[in-house]
Amino acid sequence: MKKRILLACILFAIPLWAASQKQDSEKPVLTEIGRLNLAEEGGAEIAAYLPAAKKLLIASGEEELLTVDLSDPAAPKLAGKKKFSGNVASVAVHGNLVAVPVMGNPSTAAGKIELFRWNDSLELIQDYPICAGADMVVFTPDGKMILAACEGMAEAGIDPPGEIALVDITAGADKASVSILGFQGIDSAKAVSSGVRLSGPGSFTQQLEPEYITVEPNGKWAWVSLQENNALARLDLKKKKADALLPLGTLDRSLPGNGLDYQNDGSIQINNAPLLGLRQPDGIAVLQKKNRYFLFTANEGAARKTDTWKDETKIEKIMAEKKSDPQIFSDSVIQSLKKVTLSRVEGCDTNAHGLCRAFYTFGTRSMSIFDGMSGKLLFDSGDQIERLLARKTPEKFNRNGKKETGKTDSRSKDKGAEPENVTLGNVRGKEYAFLGLERMGGIVVFNVSNPEKPILADYFLNEQDRGPEGILFVPEKESPLAGHSLLIVCYEYSGTLAVYQIAP
Repeated sequence: MKKRILLACILFAIPLWAASQKQDSEKPVLTEIGRLNLAEEGGAEIAAYLPAAKKLLIASGEEELLTVDLSDPAAPKLAGKKKFSGNVASVAVHGNLVAVPVMGNPSTAAGKIELFRWNDSLELIQDYPICAGADMVVFTPDGKMILAACEGMAEAGIDPPGEIALVDITAGADKASVSILGFQGIDSAKAVSSGVRLSGPGSFTQQLEPEYITVEPNGKWAWVSLQENNALARLDLKKKKADALLPLGTLDRSLPGNGLDYQNDGSIQINNAPLLGLRQPDGIAVLQKKNRYFLFTANEGAARKTDTWKDETKIEKIMAEKKSDPQIFSDSVIQSLKKVTLSRVEGCDTNAHGLCRAFYTFGTRSMSIFDGMSGKLLFDSGDQIERLLARKTPEKFNRNGKKETGKTDSRSKDKGAEPENVTLGNVRGKEYAFLGLERMGGIVVFNVSNPEKPILADYFLNEQDRGPEGILFVPEKESPLAGHSLLIVCYEYSGTLAVYQIAP
């Protein structure tokens, strides 16, 4: 690794228009056809679709679930609003069943899943007590199980364990069984030695924080992103247990094709650097091809924080404790890295002499694809997305979309555009991955018909929309727009909902 980093630092900058990068296609994949501003209604985070009713159900992230009429996708209309006893961060649909996770109060208390039947409105069937901090809910494809990711984040000195709730409704909603799948059966020492990341105080299970769940079509396996832990948990749904933890590794920023802009200087400079990016995905998705499972990850990055612990640090604090390799870290390189947000846990990667040769950052600004069974990395987009943004929308490059007047390049020292979520969809035989960029805004589209060799296909940005959170694919056979698949995106920061037609 030392030779690779040294070579990269001698060459250091890769030209912005690197010939080795695949260019995106000129034919747009996404066309906006409708929108709705829900900012005054509590906002929009996650959407689920009821095809028979042509209705969207939208979790606001607060205490409301909104109903939107999508019978005319060009003119979606607010059709109802339901209040809950706690925050609603997600919603899932199967047939006419609707599952809503309701956060406990405080968030460290046990929550619940409320199960409804849609019959022109939401009719409560049953509620089920679950674990603390339910952040995401999903049905298995056959509708027999409901899964919820309970993040269990620490608050006010209380730190619940990270867990998965499994509600089995095979025998009917009134005879459902609830299982709480923990990680006590995982060999923690083996997991850590393999690369599963721990950060801050608390036990092994307290430090595992489930974020997002994806289930393969046959409903035997599910995967859960453990964002702060830089890992995926694989669940065996037949045995109702956590089967394995799969570490996700790092992206070596010193290598060609893996550059980044890490300086907030108002200009676009995509360079190599002696940095290792922790992938730490938020949203994930699974694609099954024959007997293989391809796991897609949106590598946002996240530092763990509690009342007494903060993972983030800067280069000078690490270098106060460790010396750096002078062949890699000249004064100018150190100066350029001074504002970069680094991981306190890993500190630095050292050579045989104990000298720092690379520092760790949160997120990789990329999309990765892993083998769902072995955990092997099959693809990483490296700096393709950042170069795409530099070419397509330089005036908005790495802006902070959380602010309506976000400045260009203001997020470069942190996590850049921040890929937040990824959704898959098949459009007339073509497989697409739709990737939302939380801070930069907009949707990046990859053609993943060959999941080991994805191709950038499109990037769509409307400046009215900031902070894409939930990305919902509606296949052509279920779409209210005859002959067309749709993509529906909830934008958390702007509180807007956008409907896109997808070209095959």
